[in-house]
Amino acid sequence: MQRRGKPGGLMYSPIEFIVYAVIFGLMCALVANVKHRRWTDWLVAGAFLGPIALVAVLAAPVGDPPGCVPCPHCRSAIPAAATVCRYCSRSV
Repeated sequence: MQRRGKPGGLMYSPIEFIVYAVIFGLMCALVANVKHRRWTDWLVAGAFLGPIALVAVLAAPVGDPPGCVPCPHCRSAIPAAATVCRYCSRSV
């Protein structure tokens, strides 16, 4: 594809920017979903920030699965309806 602008300069077409935004947005959303994070936030961040957002979501810690709360004694993720923690065996 022929670039417009001065020789050696980087001049991308709007279509290329849109393609890169979609690719980085989807990659960030996929990683965030696997890590139990809000994928919609990371989709937008990936679209606007590109590789910076991808590095940030890869470095983010894994969140608690949906429907889980931390045990007040050992801080492990347990189901919200649990009465006994399966990790420390204490009453919740």
